[in-house]
Order: sequence, then structure tokens, then C-alpha cells
Amino acid sequence: MSKHVIQQGGVDEPIVIVYFVADRLFDDLRESIGPHATIIAFTSRPPEPITHTLQELGPGPRILVGYSAGCQDVRAALWAGVEVDAVIVIDGTHASLPPEPRQLACWAACADRARRGEMLFVATCTQQTYVETQLAKGERYLSTVSVLEQVTGAELRARHGLIERHEGDLHLHGYASAICDHDAHVRQQRQVLPEMLRRYLRPWLERQASPADAPCGLTDEDRAQASAAVAGSLRSLADGLDHGPKGDA
Repeated sequence: MSKHVIQQGGVDEPIVIVYFVADRLFDDLRESIGPHATIIAFTSRPPEPITHTLQELGPGPRILVGYSAGCQDVRAALWAGVEVDAVIVIDGTHASLPPEPRQLACWAACADRARRGEMLFVATCTQQTYVETQLAKGERYLSTVSVLEQVTGAELRARHGLIERHEGDLHLHGYASAICDHDAHVRQQRQVLPEMLRRYLRPWLERQASPADAPCGLTDEDRAQASAAVAGSLRSLADGLDHGPKGDA
């Protein structure tokens, strides 16, 4: 069975659906995301990704995560009009060559929303451009780095180490690699995916749960009592000013 509920959260807590991840990553997913979320992982491509996604989404924040070909399942959910609060795609935003407009439009829309702070969008890529030039004609497709550069306007051609680009809640990472690099792609799952969850998703979820303008640790009843106490104090102060002894100015 490819579908695994690896952590059950509360009714209103976030639902994180991770497409195409090895079961050896389950502990890393739980540790990286934190205890207050439902986490559903697919270890192989689901036969009906859109149906599965729609069935699992609840009232809490909705997060879709894809690695490699799993990014196509995230894309299919976006095409189907699934409303999401965060998207994390790890080295898998391929497109046909030339790309269909909608293959780019869905990621461009996520990037624009993230820049405005309306959602979280994290995307990574390696430099495996052999898919554009070295495959047989008719089998070639647009690489992850080319897609992300086209939809965001960011330079992600890392020759050494890592290039990062950040704008609002948009976070892009371009990793150096050979133009055909199996090991670099595997590292994207084993190392980069958990790191992106820890670095971006977990604090973003904590921020959603505790907005800056909400008094920390206060219930609605606590806030009502505090407001009543302040109102009473103001009334007492007003009475004292109106009727109390007059001092020297």
C-alpha cells in the first residue's frame, strides 16, 4: 500500500500530504513538521492523486509536499482547484518541452501569492539539464531549474554550493550538481526535504497558530475579563477626576 497516515493530528490542525517519499523518511517527516499536524505520505505515485488529496483535506491549514515525480501530483491538485495554504516542491517542477502554459502558470501563481504573504511556497532544484538536450527527441522535457527560473524570474544556476532567493513567503533554493546527477537528486529527498520542512514549514505553521496580533496564551474568556477590568478601571478614574478633591495644577 502506498498511502500511509504516519501521524494523526487534531481536527483543526494542519494536514500535510507528502507525495512520493521513501518510508525511511517517516521519522524525519514527523520530527521536521512537529507533533501538531496530520501527516499523510505516499511512497509511490497514487493512482488517483486528485481524489486522494480532496478526500484528506480538512478545515485546518492545507499543505502539499512533493519530491521528484511527486511534484506532478501536487501540480495535478492545483490544476483541480484544490485550495492550499502551503506548497513545497523538491526537485520536481518539470514541464514538457516546450512547456504547456498551465504547467508554468500553477507555479507562477504560487510564487505570486507567496510574495504577497498569502501562502508559503518553497521550491528547490538541481542543475540536471541533460533532460533538455541529451534525451532522444520527443522524450526531452524542461528541467526543474529552467521551470523555476521562468516562473519566478530568479537566477538559480548554482555552479558551486547553493543559491538562495527569498521574497516574502517565497523561498527558492538552487543546488549545484552535474548536468546528470543521480546522487544529487537522492540527496534532495534524504537531506533537503527534511531541511526545508524544518526551516520553513514548521515555523510558518507555528506563526499561523499564534498570529503576532493575538495575545499569547489567552482564551476568549480571558480576553473578555481583561476588557471588562480595563473598562471598570477607566470608569473609576473618570469618577475620581469629576468628583474627587482638586489639587494644585
